[in-house]
Amino acid sequence: MTRLYPFRALFVGYAQVRFPQRRKLESKVEALIDASPRFYRFVCVSDSVFVGVLCLLMVGALAGNIYAVFIR
Repeated sequence: MTRLYPFRALFVGYAQVRFPQRRKLESKVEALIDASPRFYRFVCVSDSVFVGVLCLLMVGALAGNIYAVFIR
């Protein structure tokens, strides 16, 4: 899942580095969300923009192929 959300993977990696004393990964991520909510909001927005751009690229490629096959 982190392949589709690269900024979230960055956030999780940063949480692991910043809170090594916590045992569970969920605890580390929750601690980082509490410590820097603006960074978490930025990560969520960036992932949404990334997924949106990927969807637009796929729709554009599909439309280009349909145009090349049926119109040309």
